[in-house]
Amino acid sequence: MSSHIPGSLSSQQPAGGAHLHPAIRWWVMGSVLLVLWVVANLDKVGLSVIVTNHDYLKALGIAGAPVRVGLLFTAFTVATVASSVLAGWAVDRWGSRHAAAVGATLWGVAMAVGAMASTYGGAMASRLLLGMAEAVVWPLTNRWVRHWYPAQERTRAQALALMGLFLGPAIAGPLLAGAMTAGGWRTAFWVSAAISVALVFPVIGLTRETPADHPWVSGAERARIADTSPAQAESAWAFLGQGPYWAAVIAYVSAGILFFGVSSWLPTYLQHRGAGNVGAWTGLAWGMACLGLLVAGTIADKTRRPAATGSLALAAGAIFLAALARGGAPGWMAVAAGVVLAADGAATAISQALLQRYAPAAGVGRATGVLVTCGSLVGGLAPTAMGWLVQHAGGSFASAFLALGAAAAVGATALAWVWTTETTGR
Repeated sequence: MSSHIPGSLSSQQPAGGAHLHPAIRWWVMGSVLLVLWVVANLDKVGLSVIVTNHDYLKALGIAGAPVRVGLLFTAFTVATVASSVLAGWAVDRWGSRHAAAVGATLWGVAMAVGAMASTYGGAMASRLLLGMAEAVVWPLTNRWVRHWYPAQERTRAQALALMGLFLGPAIAGPLLAGAMTAGGWRTAFWVSAAISVALVFPVIGLTRETPADHPWVSGAERARIADTSPAQAESAWAFLGQGPYWAAVIAYVSAGILFFGVSSWLPTYLQHRGAGNVGAWTGLAWGMACLGLLVAGTIADKTRRPAATGSLALAAGAIFLAALARGGAPGWMAVAAGVVLAADGAATAISQALLQRYAPAAGVGRATGVLVTCGSLVGGLAPTAMGWLVQHAGGSFASAFLALGAAAAVGATALAWVWTTETTGR
C-alpha cells in the first residue's frame, strides 16, 4: 500500500485516475470529533477560569477555601467514574453518533444549571451532571476511530481528537474571561451552555456511525479503511487478560492525574506567581500542548513504537514538573506547564492507541469504560489533593507539583515495560 498523508486527496484517487475524492474520515469526521472534544473540555475546564472571579467564590461561599474549590473539580470526575462503564456499554449498544448528540445536549443543560446556581450545592449539581454526561466522550471517540481509520492512522486520529483536550482550555481562558468582564460569571456559564447545544447540529447532520453509512465516502476510501482493519473474533471482554492493556490503564491514570491537577490549578498558580494576564499565559500553555500532541502522534505512528513515545513524553513531563516546583518567572512557568500538558496529551493518546491494539472491535466501548473509570477515579482526586497540599504548605505549590511528577514517573515506567515487549516481539 502506498504511503499516505492524512487528509490528502491523492490517497482517494481510484485506479482509473478520473476523479479525486476528499478523505471524509479526516475532513468531516475528524473535524466534528475535534470540535466535540473542544467543547467538552471548554465546559469541563472552564470552571478553572471562573473560580478566579471573586464574585463567583463569594456568591457560593467558598472564598478562601481551596479544598472546597477543589471538590468542585473532583465532583466532575466522581460522576464520570460512576457513569463510565455504563456509558461504554451504551456506546457499544447504540453507537457514537447518538451518544454524541445526547451528550452535547446534556452538557448544555449542566452549564445552564451552573449559570443559575446561587449556592455551593447548585454548583456541585452542575458539575455532577456534566461529569455524567461527558462519560460518553472517550467510548464514542474510540469506537469512531476504530471504525473510521486504518490501524496505521489511529494514533494520529486520536491525537487530532485530543487536540480538543487542550484547545478547549486554551479557548476557555480568553473566551470566558472576556465573558466575565462583559457580563459577570453567570454570562460565562451561559456562553458555554449555548456552544454545547449548538454542537448537536453538526453531529447529527455531518456524521455517521461507519464509513458504509456515510453517503459522501467513496468506495476507495471504504476499501482503504477496511483493508487495514482485520476482524477479531475474541470475546468483547478479552482485553481484561492483556498485560499491555493494563499498562495502558496505568499510563492513562498518570496522564489523568497530570491533566486534572494542572488544568484545575494552573490559572490560580500563575495568578499566585504574579502573572499579569492569566488568560493569555494559560492559553500559551495549552497551545504548546496541542503542538506537542500532534508531534507525538505522528512519531508514534511513523515509528510504530507508541509505548516508547509515551514513556519518553511522561519522563519529560516529570522533569518539567520539578521545574514548576522550583518556580520562576510567569512566562517560564507557562512554558513549563505547556511541556507537561504536551506530555500528558501524548500519554493519553498512546494509551488509547494501545487500547485499540488490545481490545476487540466489539468491546472497544467497554474497554474504554474500564480505562476511563480507573483514570477518573484516581485522576479526579488530584485537584482536591493539590488543594490540600497547597493549603498545608502555606500557599506553596512545590509539594503539589512534585507529587504530580511522581505520578508521571509511574506512567513512564509502565509504558517502558510495554516498550520492551514491542522491541522484543513478546
